[in-house]
Amino acid sequence: NKLVEVLTSDTRLDPKFMKTFIVTHRSFTTPWRLFEKLLQRYAVPTGSLGEARAKAIQMRVCVILKYWVETQFN
Repeated sequence: NKLVEVLTSDTRLDPKFMKTFIVTHRSFTTPWRLFEKLLQRYAVPTGSLGEARAKAIQMRVCVILKYWVETQFN
């Protein structure tokens, strides 16, 4: 779960980490489990972080899902 938080951080963007994570995720989790974690992260409560930060996290999740589908879908 901590890795998904780093991956979808609203304050720190690391494209190299995102690409490496997506390419290697099968060595430590299943695609379904990763998808579940990304969905959980997308559903971040706006009250705990504020609306702007929640939207930034949701956008980051969307970017990761888009990259994942574009590069790893088979």
